[in-house]
Order: sequence, then C-alpha cells, then structure tokens
Amino acid sequence: MTYSNEAKHAQLKVPKRLLAKFGAVSREAVEAMVKNGSDNTHACIAVSGIAGPAGGSEDNPVGTVWIAAVIPDGDIHTQRHRFAGSRSEVRQRAVNQAFGMLIGLLEHQDGGW
Repeated sequence: MTYSNEAKHAQLKVPKRLLAKFGAVSREAVEAMVKNGSDNTHACIAVSGIAGPAGGSEDNPVGTVWIAAVIPDGDIHTQRHRFAGSRSEVRQRAVNQAFGMLIGLLEHQDGGW
C-alpha cells in the first residue's frame, strides 16, 4: 500500500508535480499508479481516496474514492465514487468496487481466459 505522496512517488513513480497539481485523490494519480504498476503480462488496480473520518475537502469530501484498472494490452479505466459510511465501510466498498471493475475488464477482454 502506498498511502503517502512520498510512497506513491518512490514505489510507483507517480511524478511529484502530478501529485502537487492534482492531488493524490484524483483521476490523474490513480491512472499514473496503474500505468506504472502494470506491464504486458500483469493487470493492475489502484485506489486512492479519503476514507475518513477526517481529511475531506469541498472538492473531495470524506468517502471520495478514485479507482483505476488496466489489463495487459488494454486501456486504463477510471471511476470516481462517493461512498457513505464509516472508515471501514468506505474502504470495504472501495475494495469491492475495484475488484469488480477488474473482473469486468477480464471478462470482456478479447479471447477471454
């Protein structure tokens, strides 16, 4: 897991200027995360959000979650969600949505499994 901007940069090579401009909870951040975490043989999912109970803003209130997924030789797909509930519930909903998104991409890829 890469919670901090420093970890996103160090481990996933998300450019510092991208994080400074758009923030960690953004389409741009999760797209960079999956782009740098995938290759020609591995799928990747990335989740970045604000699970709470604090930390939200007007643009990104608590419960805001960006998810990106990519499969080999595929386009990056992103979704933005606003999940309600406790910190634990927001995190669980984000995980469920991320894996559902990845499964959907795998089910619809050319040639199947």
